[in-house]
Amino acid sequence: MRGDTPCDDERFANRTFPQCVPTFMKRMTGSLVVCVGAGVFTAGALLFGPGEQTPAPTATAPAATSPTLDINGFKFASITVKAGATVSITNRDDTTHTVTSEKDAFNAKANSRSTTSLRAPTTPGTYRFFCAIHPEMRGTLTVK
Repeated sequence: MRGDTPCDDERFANRTFPQCVPTFMKRMTGSLVVCVGAGVFTAGALLFGPGEQTPAPTATAPAATSPTLDINGFKFASITVKAGATVSITNRDDTTHTVTSEKDAFNAKANSRSTTSLRAPTTPGTYRFFCAIHPEMRGTLTVK
């Protein structure tokens, strides 16, 4: 009802319009705007994530004789290493890949055009791995 809330009249184009919006509607509209804004922000964060993070530089680089697993053209090079060896991973592609063992023996993320490393399993055998981002990429790591 018009008597429940104070109303101001507003002139526009030589006409007078009552501006009568109850206080609870103003609060509800403000809360709705805040909730929608928070939902859009949260959805954006979930969809796009924190973005690419550059790994902190390590104090010591892998030895020059460490075996290297090359990633190039969305293809892995298969590799044979000693048990427990540090394996250098060189990603030559313009996108991020992972080196993920099918049996959870190892998992490493290789950002685009970067080098990282992983520790080979200590149990001899053949370990099949794939890229979790591009599952069609597959390779083998043989531990002797």
